[in-house]
Amino acid sequence: MNILNGGDAVETSADQRRLNREVLFTGASLAVTIGGALFYPPLRLLSLPGVLYSLIPIYRDAYQSARAGQIDVNVLYAATQSLIVGRGYLLPANLGAFYYFLSRKLLMMAENRVEVQLHEIFGQLPSTVHKLVDGAEVNCTLEQIVAGDLIAVWAGETIPVDGVVASGVATVDQQRLTGEAQPTEKGEGETVYASTTVLDGTLYIQVTQAGAATAVAQIGALLAQARDAAADRQLWGKRLGDRLVLPLVTLGGLSIPLVGWDGAQAIIDSHPQRRMNISMALCALNHLGVAADAGILVKDGRALEVLQQVDTILFDKTGTLTLSAPSVAQIYPAPGMRAEDVLRYAAAAEARQEHPIARALLDAAQAAHLTLPPIDASAYYVGQGLTVRMGEQQIRVGSQSFIMLEGIPIPAESQQQLTLIWEQGDTGILVAVDEQVIGLIELRATLRPEAAAVVQMVQQRGMHCYVLSGDHVGPTRRLAERLGIAHYVAGALPEEKASAVTRLQAQGRTVCFIGDGINDAIAMQQADVAISLRDATSAATDTAHIVLMQADLQQLAALLTLTGRYTRNRQATAGIFLAGSSIAIGGACLAGFGLWQVAMLNMITFPLSVGVAMWPQWRKLMS
Repeated sequence: MNILNGGDAVETSADQRRLNREVLFTGASLAVTIGGALFYPPLRLLSLPGVLYSLIPIYRDAYQSARAGQIDVNVLYAATQSLIVGRGYLLPANLGAFYYFLSRKLLMMAENRVEVQLHEIFGQLPSTVHKLVDGAEVNCTLEQIVAGDLIAVWAGETIPVDGVVASGVATVDQQRLTGEAQPTEKGEGETVYASTTVLDGTLYIQVTQAGAATAVAQIGALLAQARDAAADRQLWGKRLGDRLVLPLVTLGGLSIPLVGWDGAQAIIDSHPQRRMNISMALCALNHLGVAADAGILVKDGRALEVLQQVDTILFDKTGTLTLSAPSVAQIYPAPGMRAEDVLRYAAAAEARQEHPIARALLDAAQAAHLTLPPIDASAYYVGQGLTVRMGEQQIRVGSQSFIMLEGIPIPAESQQQLTLIWEQGDTGILVAVDEQVIGLIELRATLRPEAAAVVQMVQQRGMHCYVLSGDHVGPTRRLAERLGIAHYVAGALPEEKASAVTRLQAQGRTVCFIGDGINDAIAMQQADVAISLRDATSAATDTAHIVLMQADLQQLAALLTLTGRYTRNRQATAGIFLAGSSIAIGGACLAGFGLWQVAMLNMITFPLSVGVAMWPQWRKLMS
């Protein structure tokens, strides 16, 4: 699939064309067999080439297994198909070959559908980019864009890179990437992301990460990991099938004195063989597609299965249960000052800044419906504070060290309040007008709006919840109490988070870790299932088995529901085969079933299992 050129169509590969020919060839052979059975029996012999042709890939796989010293499904399938053809049962032989290639076709279609769905999560990146060279716009390919280039994006176009707005104002739709329902206005100094869309206006963007070097590589890696999920699930069915080979062969051999050669062959042929592998892979791929439709990227195929067994969920605090940006928690005005005046001065000073603290102050001022006075000049000291001129007044906003460096005395009450704020793990910002501190603003991490409901949902499912944080005890305890979580670990270093996971696993727990930072990566790697949010660090998303692409914890409810459906669907799919095998064995022992009857029974159970495996798609069509 071409990531850059867009379009949902997946190019027809050589494998697909070959498989299409095999489906048509075996279908025609089956039609000839049915026609011969109904109208002219000798006509059935014309289907023999089709049967023999279908045996070629079967024998090839059996040979490879035998060379490896394995008596597995491939060897058994080759033996039973040979027995069916050797006994002259051309109808079940042709029907089996047609079903086999048709199911492989369905499997490939499901894989392609998942690729398209995963691709749509990120959106289409344009192939042509408007690069500014000496003030003129020059069209070039996305591969030619590098960090530091200046590009233009017009209304209706998709932003092809990650970057910072150098000039211009535009409304940008970020829903595909961030899950925001409403478009957002972007202006100078703000960050924009690849795969988001400019609805109106024009942006001139300084490139920080070029699409061909980062976004495409990321999408390609995620697609490869997602396809591995289907392979893992196919291996689950293969392992189950391989474990049944020797027991059924042994049972068939021991039953010869009781049921004869025909009955023994029937018992051996009752094995689900490759049919189970294909149905299980279809089951996994269809649920993978459902997850992609919901904005959930399953990177590891084992995750859906293991998540159903999880009984303990560990949440990282900062960035997972809380938002990355803080909010104003409390304003402490100096004697004779009002809280709104302190906030007005601070927000006006920070009005042109883009860092999280400035955003928190401006949001609080907007919520309080404050009118901000204009500023005349400003000077920003990275990591410390800001000085601005407002008419005849000089306003300073910043940390304690910044205010002290400016030579402004800090009142004892403000100093005591700062100490309390630090002990709680919050941030204190001092505001000074001219040479006097007029107040103190306390900033606190903002709880995600959906966090409480998600924790309650998880606990109602019978799971234990923990909060793990590198933050101080105070804020960690307060957050845990607010969410109704009894267990928390504060001041945890990365290796201590991993140790917490290990201790719970040693107690017999199956652990899921949900995190977003570099310091979570070790614990996520240790956990049975690791989940991250779309806007997490690359270390977290790379380590995670599952990524919530809308960066919303509410997707966890949809994910847990999906895992339950997947488990039930997988069990039902396997149950059909096991029920068919049981009927075949019972029929061979009690009702005189032979190879013909069991072969036809297999041809009934196979489409039934495919139908069950395809149930997520039927559900989608019906809805």
